[in-house]
Amino acid sequence: MNTLLRIKASKRPHSRIALELTIPAKRCQVDYNAAIEKLSLNLIIPGFRKNKIPRSVMIKQIGLEKIYTVALESLIESVYIEVLDQESIEAIGQPELNKSFDRLLECFNPSSDIIVILETDVLPKPILKKTKELIAIVQPLDPDIFNIDELLEQSRKRLTTSKLVKNRPARSGDISVINFTGSYKDNREIIHSDNVEINLEDHYMLTGLTEGIIGMRINEKKDIECQFSESHVKKDTLGRKAIFNVTLKQLKVRENPTLNDAFAKQVSESLTLLELQSELKIHVKKEIDLHTQFNRQEALVKALIEQLELEIPETLIQQEIYYLIEQTARKLAQKGTDVKRLFTPELVRSLMNTSRVEAEKNLRRSLALKTLAEVEKIVVSANEINEKINQISEIGNNPELLNNHEIRHAVLDDLLQDKLLDWLELNSKVKESNKASNKN
Repeated sequence: MNTLLRIKASKRPHSRIALELTIPAKRCQVDYNAAIEKLSLNLIIPGFRKNKIPRSVMIKQIGLEKIYTVALESLIESVYIEVLDQESIEAIGQPELNKSFDRLLECFNPSSDIIVILETDVLPKPILKKTKELIAIVQPLDPDIFNIDELLEQSRKRLTTSKLVKNRPARSGDISVINFTGSYKDNREIIHSDNVEINLEDHYMLTGLTEGIIGMRINEKKDIECQFSESHVKKDTLGRKAIFNVTLKQLKVRENPTLNDAFAKQVSESLTLLELQSELKIHVKKEIDLHTQFNRQEALVKALIEQLELEIPETLIQQEIYYLIEQTARKLAQKGTDVKRLFTPELVRSLMNTSRVEAEKNLRRSLALKTLAEVEKIVVSANEINEKINQISEIGNNPELLNNHEIRHAVLDDLLQDKLLDWLELNSKVKESNKASNKN
């Protein structure tokens, strides 16, 4: 009789491994005996004193199937842990039997060897085909993104006021306040609302409504045929036609502040419009520099990821998906949303499906950078972490912060990423895409 555990490991796609374990009868017998002992601890049988019950009577009372079940469960768990340690396998997630537990149970006999096949995800072993002399392509910044005149115009709109208009018809660009009563054309369902404010330069999700209001006067009534947009927030109204009896209750016109020194004082600490424009130029320069640096870094990381050979195990993907959903829930909770009510099982399933692409993208990025650090031996020292914590702390040499594991880990991640991005910048080339020029 073979008394040694025999192991046959085989690689599987998507960073999985199959373990064929031939467990000797001697090991099976040990777990079988342990199961009997465990199940008989609180066993009481009339006519027998505790701990004096014959083995055969205990087995009959407990039931062989229950004993085998407990023995096999314990056997699989203990052997699996032993094999991971013995073979230095970095398993993640839970192992899976290649056939059902019930079918395996049918084959179990403590006096015979048993073959158990388990599959499990393992930590991936990423490979970077290349780390140096990468070519990163970056998209040039749109010069209109940080247009000073546009920034000033946005500030003007934020300070826009409105005043009532009485003695003229509604025009495009006005703000109208209406009451309406109507119905869908495909049934007689009544739709009614009062004091609805509509911007007459938008379509208001109802084709025909804005156009119908333009030209009306205060207190005028008018029947207007409309059609709900295909992207309307209420699904039961998508594309449906309706007719509304509209009453124009109020008409307002916007008043934008004049661009002058008074405006500059109102929106900033500048004393004159010229000072405000100068401040905006400095702000725009900083924003352009930040966006340029960010775009370069993202292009470099993208170029690095293209060199990554990696199979991502499903366990890591699911963990990242759950992390993304938790982040979303946390942000909503901070805004006062009732997360427990909002996150129904259907919504969670939907989020899990839609978050998968982002999860895989995040994992490829983090694993590419982690592999770069390992290959090029880029590290962060304890002194560098301490210096950074002292910089961000209001009190220098704060022992509580310096010894906080979570803070040290977060600072380590930030410092390491900065080092990796700097290293990529020094050892790669960044080129501007010529797509913009080709279009012209």
